[in-house]
Amino acid sequence: MAYDLAGERAGSVLGTALALKMVAYDTLFAANAAAFAVSALLVLSVRLPAPRAVERDQGVWHTVTFGLRVYPATPPLRALLALSCAVAGAGAMVIVNTVVYVRERLGGTKAETALALAAAGAGSMVAAFALPRLLDGRPAVFAAQFALSHACWLIAYPLAGWVGTWLGLDAAFAMLAAVTLVSTAVAWALWPTDDPQRLAHVYEPMTHDHLHVHDEHHQHDHEGWEGPEPHSHPHHHGRLRREHAFVVDLHHPAWPTGQRP
Repeated sequence: MAYDLAGERAGSVLGTALALKMVAYDTLFAANAAAFAVSALLVLSVRLPAPRAVERDQGVWHTVTFGLRVYPATPPLRALLALSCAVAGAGAMVIVNTVVYVRERLGGTKAETALALAAAGAGSMVAAFALPRLLDGRPAVFAAQFALSHACWLIAYPLAGWVGTWLGLDAAFAMLAAVTLVSTAVAWALWPTDDPQRLAHVYEPMTHDHLHVHDEHHQHDHEGWEGPEPHSHPHHHGRLRREHAFVVDLHHPAWPTGQRP
């Protein structure tokens, strides 16, 4: 929210459009720098909740890369990555070339440029309010989505700038529109037509060691030294068949195929 309010997003851009009618551009730039300083203080004022215990105790590299391995193993997320490419293709054109388009092609003023950016950035504020409710218990997947979607932006940003500079805005519009349409089509093709929340699947026998509690997946004897839950010690899982809401995690390394609930 601090970024959205201090950067080129809905709140600050609308204010910019109004302020440019009353003050000089240099004065407004200095005020925006001060706004970034205030936003930094807002970030420092945030009280983060205590981290919850996770069922991953296999080293730093395993934890860091966990989300990146879960992401391509989950069919809907593969389609989501294609949608991220579509968003980057369309968004990069707006962010990189709005100023050039409004000022040079349309002959607009600085205030009108700010209003155009505000119209494009209003959705970011809505998403910022909605995300906390959507991210509960899956932070690793969100981290992977953040990294992979920004990789799309890393390609789309220079593409919008270079093509717009060398070949003109019309070519940049055409190329990024093609990227957006093709990515949307790929997402449409990849998205599962039948995507039930609960899946029947088989747990193959395995022995491993990780942080856990005694839930339906962990029913085993103890010797007394393991300590209070959640605790970590080597334990064995026999072959089981279960049906529940399925996500790829430590106990579900692959998406089930050919099994119906």
